[in-house]
Amino acid sequence: APNDTDDDRSATIIIQAGSTQIIITITQKQQDALTVTASKFEVEAEGGEVEIEVKANVDYDYTIDPDAADWVKYKATRALESSTLVFEVAENEDMEKREAQIMIHSGDLEELVTIYQEGNEPTIILSKNEYTVSDKGETIAVEVKSNVDVAVEIPSDVDWVKENSTRA
Repeated sequence: APNDTDDDRSATIIIQAGSTQIIITITQKQQDALTVTASKFEVEAEGGEVEIEVKANVDYDYTIDPDAADWVKYKATRALESSTLVFEVAENEDMEKREAQIMIHSGDLEELVTIYQEGNEPTIILSKNEYTVSDKGETIAVEVKSNVDVAVEIPSDVDWVKENSTRA
């Protein structure tokens, strides 16, 4: 009979004649099924891979949320007994966390997977932390790299250092 459940089913038939027996196992696959082993993934700001294991007995496809298509890219399918879709998540250079959704679908069957990626930590990098200036005075350039806006604050009791407002 047709298997209209969402699970495989099996039965064991024993054929016996006297003390001799033969065992036959019959396994019937479930009706059209599509499942993922996890529906949420958390990724660090540096990015990385997300592997979504898909169990299906139907052909399926996936759709990446269009708002995330520039930072979540399909990478590969690893086929074993079930399939594993691999997506590359780019580094999040912004401070805000972000999320993406991937829909895995086949006809009316669908599974939604959500990827959450944390935001980057605020970073300020100086090319050098100490400067020695001659007694005649001079102009020094302090190189600052940052993923946040920075402000220069010179203590009010230091009147011999002034900021040159050139920034790049």
